[in-house]
Amino acid sequence: MQKYKSNSPEQTKKIAEDLVKSGKFSRFWCLEGTLGGGKTVFSKGLARALGIPEKEIKSPTYTFVREYKKEKIRFLHFDFYRIESVDDLMAHDVQEMFSDPNTWIVVEWPDRVKHLLPKKRWEIQFEHLNEKERLITVSKQG
Repeated sequence: MQKYKSNSPEQTKKIAEDLVKSGKFSRFWCLEGTLGGGKTVFSKGLARALGIPEKEIKSPTYTFVREYKKEKIRFLHFDFYRIESVDDLMAHDVQEMFSDPNTWIVVEWPDRVKHLLPKKRWEIQFEHLNEKERLITVSKQG
């Protein structure tokens, strides 16, 4: 488990970018925390590390998933905040996307689809310390 303190959105993006560039991390990330906790900002840092312009990254809260591509890199950004339950068809589609070994995946609100998540994944917890500070805890599962 690793802990990082961020004092700004730029620092949160830099933490994500550094984690990806370290090469120690797999392609599956689960982001947990309250609304406004820094999940989408962190996703922008992940995308930036992959060569995807961070300005293209938007919260998928109302669209469920956003897809980004840069050359051979595919980046899927899921947000399950508005999902109450997952039917069989949706579960099949999500599992298929989750299992693609050539795709980087970020899942916000993973607790809503915990039964669909792969065993091997990174879990990132965002905690508000105050108006500007966040504690970001990184742990490996599986």
